Amino acid sequence: IAEKLADMRAIQNLLITNEKQFLQECRDEEIRERLEDMIEDDEKNLEIIETTITQYGIQSKPKDKTQQMLQHTQELAKSSHLSLYEKMAQHELLKHGQVMSGLIVHKAAQVVGKDVKEALAPLNIVNFENRAHQEQLKGMLEYLGTYELTGEEPD
Repeated sequence: IAEKLADMRAIQNLLITNEKQFLQECRDEEIRERLEDMIEDDEKNLEIIETTITQYGIQSKPKDKTQQMLQHTQELAKSSHLSLYEKMAQHELLKHGQVMSGLIVHKAAQVVGKDVKEALAPLNIVNFENRAHQEQLKGMLEYLGTYELTGEEPD
C-alpha cells in the first residue's frame, strides 16, 4: 500500500506538470480556464495524498517501473512531435490510471482493517476529483480533436 501511495504521489505531481504544460500550449480560453481549475484541484489532491501517506505512517518510494513511465510521459508531454490533442489523450489515460490506483488502495484498506481504512479515507476525495477530471478531459479532447481534424470548432 505504501508503494502504491508513493506511485500516486509521483503521478499526481506529473499530472500537475502536464497540465501546466498544456496551459502554455493551449490557445482556447475555455479549455485554459478548465485546465487552471484542474491544476488547482490537483494541487489540493496532492496535499491530500501527502496527508494520507503521513496518516498511513509507512513511507515508500515509487516503483522503478513507475519512475520510468513518468519520465517517458514527461518527455512526450514536452515533445513537439505530438499535437495537444495527442498529449491530452495520453493525459486522460494517466488520470484513469490514477483513479484506478486510488480505488484499489481504498479497497485494500477496507480489507486490511479499520485503522488503515480510516487513515486512507481521504483518498476518496482524490478519486472523486480525478474521475470528474476524466469527464472534463473527454470534452476537451472532443473539441481539440474536431478542431485538429477540420480546423473548425465543433457544434
